[in-house]
Amino acid sequence: MTGPKERPVRPVTPDELEGEPVHRLMHLASGHDGERLERVIHDDLPDLTTLVVGNETDGRTSQPLALAAYRAPRAVGEDVVLEYLAVLEEHQHEGLASRLIDALRRRHPGSAVHAETDDDAIGFYRRLGFGTGPGPVDPRWPGTRRYTCRLEPAASLRPATRADCPAILDVMFSTAMSRESTWWRTTVGDLETRLAEGSGFVAERDGRVVGCVMHVVEGDRLVLRGLAVRPEAEGQGIGSALVAAVESVAAAQGRSEVLLAVSASNLEVCDFYRCLGYADSTEPCTHAAAGRPAPTVLVKALAA
Repeated sequence: MTGPKERPVRPVTPDELEGEPVHRLMHLASGHDGERLERVIHDDLPDLTTLVVGNETDGRTSQPLALAAYRAPRAVGEDVVLEYLAVLEEHQHEGLASRLIDALRRRHPGSAVHAETDDDAIGFYRRLGFGTGPGPVDPRWPGTRRYTCRLEPAASLRPATRADCPAILDVMFSTAMSRESTWWRTTVGDLETRLAEGSGFVAERDGRVVGCVMHVVEGDRLVLRGLAVRPEAEGQGIGSALVAAVESVAAAQGRSEVLLAVSASNLEVCDFYRCLGYADSTEPCTHAAAGRPAPTVLVKALAA
């Protein structure tokens, strides 16, 4: 039998929104049934990001056992707002709700998670480290005490400054980048120059820089440069959040796309970018180092 830790967290599919498990889960999460429940599923959920947990056997995905629907942040530093969270009764106390909270934190490590709940679930949120306080009355349950819950970000993102350049270099040198890369010849002065030419972000945890990225304008697009995350902070969504921060800048500036180049000695990271929506391009890279093998160029078109 597949255990809770092996159950994949994944986006809900359109077909599942019509299925009995999602209806049961949304009834548990919203307290609605009948037409009101149908309105929640068909009117509310399309505007939210919805993740589910289910078994996976022989490559076939099972019906959802747990669900989390949340409003994703639109800009760096905005909160993740958890609107619905539920686990089927027969699968409660298996850690599935905790896995969903962990999954959305990994997707948005630079954002705090905000939720509202009642006495029945407040202990769950407190066990996960949420700070809690009095919440507004919910008209669905008049007279029921409500709480607001907030879980601080896994890492905070902010614009990089010249004073960050030594810490950025330290992060870069902590990575497993191939020694053949020109990465290792970078100096603090180089980083100061790049920052002056463009801008960038750092990710901090407990006052320490654990991730970084820079970007520069090139025509009608933004070029992403120097993405790095400390080894002990990998696998927590920090790199994805830094890439998303650059994309947010590009979108706010009306840029058509984000471009990046991966050196020939670091091609194993290409799949990371492809999973974020970047596609291989044949165009040359204007930032390629002279005398080095041509890098792999990846581009992501931004929604108009």
